[in-house]
Amino acid sequence: MTGELSRREKGRAAFLAAIMIVSVVAMSALFAGSAAADEGEEPVEITIDYPEVTNEYGYLAIGETVDDFDVTVVATEDDVTIERIDVYVADGDTGAVDPGVTFEETFAGGELELDEGQAWTASDEGDLEDEEPAELEFEPVEAGDIAHEVDVQVAGEDDVVVASEYDRHVHDAEEDDGVADSEYAMYAADVVFDPASLEFEADRDDAEFDLAVNHLRDGEVELDLGVDIGGDGAETSEHYEQDGIVVDDEWDDWDEPLTFSTVDEPGEIVDIDAYGDGANADLVLDIRGIIPVVDPGSVGHEYHEAGPTWEPDDVDTVWSGQEVTLTGGVLDDHSSLVVRPGPRNAEFGDVETAIRVRDDGTATFDTSDLEPGEVYHFDTGDSPNIADSFDQVEFWTDEEDLDVDFTTNTVIEGGEAELSIDSDRDHQHVNVTSEEFDGDDLYGMFVGHDENAYAGDADAHTDDVLTLEHVDASDDTSTFDVSFDDVEPGEYEFEFDTTDSHAWDNATIEVVDDDASVDFAGDAEGQRGDVIEIPIELEHTQAGAVHIGDYEEDNFRAAAEFTVDSHDVDEVTLQFDTSAANASGDAWRIPETSGGELTDDTFTDAAFSDRDDVVLGAHDYEMVAGTDYNDSAALERVETDEETDTAFFTVQEPEPVSGVDFEIAPAGTDFGDYEDYDDAERTASSTVAHGDELVLILEDYGMSGDVSAHDYGDGIGEMLTTSGMNITVEERDPGPNVAATTWSTYPGAEDRLDANATVTDLAQYDGDLVAHVDYDGADLDVGSYDLTFEATEESIFAADAEETIEIETEFEIVDPEFDLYPTNDEIPNAADADVIGTTNVAPGSAVESTAESPGNFTDSASAVVADDGTFTVEYDFSEYEPGIAFELEAYHDDRAPFDGDDHALLEDDVDAVLVGVPSSPIDLEATAPDDVEPGEAATLDVTVSNDDSAADDVDVTVTIDDEDVEDTTVVLETGDTWSESFDFDTSTEGDVDWVVIAGFDTRSGILTVGEKEEKEESDPEPVDDDDDEDGTPGFEVAVAVVALLATAMLALRRQD
Repeated sequence: MTGELSRREKGRAAFLAAIMIVSVVAMSALFAGSAAADEGEEPVEITIDYPEVTNEYGYLAIGETVDDFDVTVVATEDDVTIERIDVYVADGDTGAVDPGVTFEETFAGGELELDEGQAWTASDEGDLEDEEPAELEFEPVEAGDIAHEVDVQVAGEDDVVVASEYDRHVHDAEEDDGVADSEYAMYAADVVFDPASLEFEADRDDAEFDLAVNHLRDGEVELDLGVDIGGDGAETSEHYEQDGIVVDDEWDDWDEPLTFSTVDEPGEIVDIDAYGDGANADLVLDIRGIIPVVDPGSVGHEYHEAGPTWEPDDVDTVWSGQEVTLTGGVLDDHSSLVVRPGPRNAEFGDVETAIRVRDDGTATFDTSDLEPGEVYHFDTGDSPNIADSFDQVEFWTDEEDLDVDFTTNTVIEGGEAELSIDSDRDHQHVNVTSEEFDGDDLYGMFVGHDENAYAGDADAHTDDVLTLEHVDASDDTSTFDVSFDDVEPGEYEFEFDTTDSHAWDNATIEVVDDDASVDFAGDAEGQRGDVIEIPIELEHTQAGAVHIGDYEEDNFRAAAEFTVDSHDVDEVTLQFDTSAANASGDAWRIPETSGGELTDDTFTDAAFSDRDDVVLGAHDYEMVAGTDYNDSAALERVETDEETDTAFFTVQEPEPVSGVDFEIAPAGTDFGDYEDYDDAERTASSTVAHGDELVLILEDYGMSGDVSAHDYGDGIGEMLTTSGMNITVEERDPGPNVAATTWSTYPGAEDRLDANATVTDLAQYDGDLVAHVDYDGADLDVGSYDLTFEATEESIFAADAEETIEIETEFEIVDPEFDLYPTNDEIPNAADADVIGTTNVAPGSAVESTAESPGNFTDSASAVVADDGTFTVEYDFSEYEPGIAFELEAYHDDRAPFDGDDHALLEDDVDAVLVGVPSSPIDLEATAPDDVEPGEAATLDVTVSNDDSAADDVDVTVTIDDEDVEDTTVVLETGDTWSESFDFDTSTEGDVDWVVIAGFDTRSGILTVGEKEEKEESDPEPVDDDDDEDGTPGFEVAVAVVALLATAMLALRRQD
């Protein structure tokens, strides 16, 4: 397709047209005279050869001397006498030669004689009688589009032979009206229009520009994308996509191309403009070019064709059922060719299909019988060195799965329903038919109703069929609305099939005699300062509106319009922030997970203040819902005729903050977002080891509107101050002769204490304000501190102007401590030898330990601080003999966040020796059956006895099927016994493990639950009456041996 003319091209056309008119008049006069030239033939031909611009700008610049372009004049007949040659630089917009805008160079003198084929160039010397020709050079004096024109006056001719070349644009390197402002410049180093990309460089690191990619048709700006581009690695502000143009949203590097693409018609002109910011907001870059766009939505053939047409170099995947036409190359040298299975040069002797080559050099074959998902190749018998041959060219087959669905099961009479077309193939033509509708009906339903209809070409419908051309399964043309205007209630089925393959599907929808409605799922209520949720139910609509309050009665009105993503979304939740009751753009919200979004129409107006941070008063406000929004009313609202439901929006007085709590966490814990906070090892405590993290919690703070307006890590001081609240911390014992220091979260405090919000997202915020306290940044040292939370009369928690609320508590910062127990001087040579210590650092802190005995062993192990402040490191010393001395060390794994002076406090060591494992005075017995049938009762019987002479405390743990059924400590005097029985769950077949630990003793086993094998009864052996009465000698011994073997085999089976 040919692109439309640009503004420059039209200027050039106007320029040439004017010259042509003058020429026609002159020719007419000449024709009336005694001699006339042959019609349409000029005595000379003129060419202009302009040099490639290679300066740093990539274009002409004002003041730059251009001295290397050539003009050539060639005679087309003998005896041509040239009287004058003029070279102009003309205005490219109007074609006018204006010395005030452009530069003119004139060659004048005597006559120049040329015969046919002879040429004059600007470099010739002495060809003119009066003077030698000057060199062709000029300096542009103003920015603008320019054309280079050559006029040749031939003796005896009244008209002038004209040639012009329009391809240059001059920019000003000194002033803002050109491309490059020397103080604030942006240069296009490379312009490539296929694919469309630009490379930029700036003359300083902090340069910032606003880039516009303008689509031009007939000189009119159709699209303006304001892409903010910052210098020195600044990122574009967001991703822009509109009317088919996409600008790269991740471009942030001056050394990389900024790319944009278009899916508009080929031949469109794209104009790229850049503007500086602030005082340099004028145009600093202007580039234009033709983008040779190839329509990516093309199927590759027309809807009435049964399949693609291939030449030897563009063979592609074929969809099952398509009819392929072959053409081009040396195909017309053959009368036939064959399709064979397998890849090229595969030695398959089979011929899948034979194809006849027609007289016009084309061949057609049907792919219906080819196996989908396989590779085939053509065989023409051509030699391997024959170019443009189909011989041994491969192609793959594939099967298209067309999936067409309405996104809703029902649609109201006169309404619209969204239809989605999906396919394995990106592009296809799709036929639509229905027994209830003809082609014209289908066109009106699918194409002709509004902007939400099918966006592609669909003019090719017959009496019964509508053809949707170039449906792009990856584009908006595959999702559109079908109108059911003037369609009676009932169920309707539509059939869809591709025009060239076997793919098809159908979709059914019911038209119901009902109305669209937007309803409240119930009343909405919450406390002042909260974000209150408004649950909405949708019926047969994808858009709705809500307003709150009657301004005459409530002195307040808020309204919003919203849409949902698809017809199958029947519920959506709106949110209104009562802490921003006068801030239209911030008060209304829709959660991202709700499936909807607000339109640009949101509104709030409260009579009580011109501030936007005033909290909405407690009251029962009426809410109205409907299907349309009235933004032209003085107080925007739901359209009166479209109201569908009412409910109450109840704002209650808030409950005051109920308490202040603290949590501690290991040093270096990241509180970057809610997930980090939720995953952190946190312990409720008001005592923190200096270096660990301290978290402050204001219980029942509420005010979710203010909280959710903060980002993770934002300080809460300004939020508290604005809401009439403050937190102060005062040291309890400053020492003698000095006043106590007081810290405050107030932003202007001399000694400021920062506390950064940790949980701010509404989805996780439960009403408790959580903040990470930066006590180290405020230079709070080891000691005790009083903390006071105060809500003044300006806060929403105060019932009247005289009331203030104070909550006092305290916390303590202590030096870190880290100690190994003295009992670690003797460690048993056991597989589970425990090394135990204690510390006051936060539970969850990591502990590392080493054990080193030169010449014997070096080992290490790790542990985590438990909630009670202890840590237990387990070693395996079972392979070493008692008596080996070694050094045992333990230390905090991450000491970097602690003060350097405290590092020594975070480690300890002890000299230890391995000792033998003492024998246990405790006797343990545990018995259980080896196997039972499902449902059969089975118990584990445990008996623990003290055979020692002294009383002993015995830890007893009973575990069945990985679950502790008993975990206790029993006191056994000498001779005492403890016994218990535990039932097995035998309802399910399988193996059940059990373990019993008493002191240092352990018993374990496996109970197998399953059907027992039936033993087959064998016939008795016949009795030999001739045997002696006393029996065969040795018979009893044989029986005993057999019995022992049977017992052994049974034992082996039970072990297995």
